[in-house]
Amino acid sequence: MHYSKGVVLSENQKAMATIVTMCCEQGRHRSVAFVEELAKRLSLLRDGADMSRSWKLIVTTFHRDLEALGLSPMVRT
Repeated sequence: MHYSKGVVLSENQKAMATIVTMCCEQGRHRSVAFVEELAKRLSLLRDGADMSRSWKLIVTTFHRDLEALGLSPMVRT
């Protein structure tokens, strides 16, 4: 299982982690747009706000191809 750089999870958090990976093969940046929108929407639910159950939510984005081009991979938490 791959975790984004800069993200440190406890063993218990790793057992409960959900990793979402998107790929776009035609170079139209749809996967980047989707990941950014998903991260934005998940951030609105941070830490179970306004929900009947509470959880700890860590939203991190990492754009692999930016790193391959020598640019910052935009890791955000």
